[in-house]
Amino acid sequence: MTTCVTTSSSLSSTVTSKNEYTTDRILYRLQHDRANYKIISNDASGLKSKCWNVFGFPTRKNENGDFHRIIGFVSCQQCYRTFSYTQTTGTRHLNTHACVINFQPKSTLPAQIISQTTLDNISKSLKQVKLCDKEKNKFKDLMANWICPDMRPFTVIEDVGLRDIFQELICLGKFLTAIHEINLFLGAKYGDFDVKNIVRGADTASSHVYSLADEYRSKLKEILKEPFENEAICISPDMWSDSHKQLSYLGLSCSLVDADFYYKTVDLCCRPYYEVDQSGDNLLSVR
Repeated sequence: MTTCVTTSSSLSSTVTSKNEYTTDRILYRLQHDRANYKIISNDASGLKSKCWNVFGFPTRKNENGDFHRIIGFVSCQQCYRTFSYTQTTGTRHLNTHACVINFQPKSTLPAQIISQTTLDNISKSLKQVKLCDKEKNKFKDLMANWICPDMRPFTVIEDVGLRDIFQELICLGKFLTAIHEINLFLGAKYGDFDVKNIVRGADTASSHVYSLADEYRSKLKEILKEPFENEAICISPDMWSDSHKQLSYLGLSCSLVDADFYYKTVDLCCRPYYEVDQSGDNLLSVR
């Protein structure tokens, strides 16, 4: 078995092309079909950009067992995240990828101890408080309702910059209380306390989403019950495309008129659609 890297002089003979793939399709194949898809390093000489320590070229195995490069894309060798790439696009967007930012090159120099102020060090000087369950769950609800609609990653809640903003709001709440005698923020109630007492990690946020989703499903059942019993409900497939990622999605939309004559629409579910055939008959066979 060999690995064949296609150069610009042999693009016409390449069995894979950008028209056949999208970034999400390649990501999916790298994660779930490793026997036929893999990433090879960029071995070109004179590479200066840091991103090439992490990124490589996605390849696909052909009928002869050789791996050919999928032209027009690069993939992270650590998390398989895939981006569109040509020689004219540059590497600036690749250098902002988290795996590149966190990359630590091997060094022969002795390790140096660097004293740096971090959020953990600052936290040691802040007051620790114990919030009641109602307050903690309220904040979890707010975070879940912020993360889920725009499909943000749960790890965003662990971002240092975001926590700095929360910490400043807590301090601001204490300040406003002292000046205007108002009670708007948690900081106004508890004073200047450590943000870690209220902001949890990604695992806690993702776990809370499940309980919140169950609560919303119960509410949705009550909304759908009356129109369904009176045959005043319509469920239809909804196909749409993401022009940025060049990926199609298939969802189910529900339209109804409730007992008070209010027209409502609800998105019941949605999933990536990787099939080339988007005809009605094929959509009905999707499971």
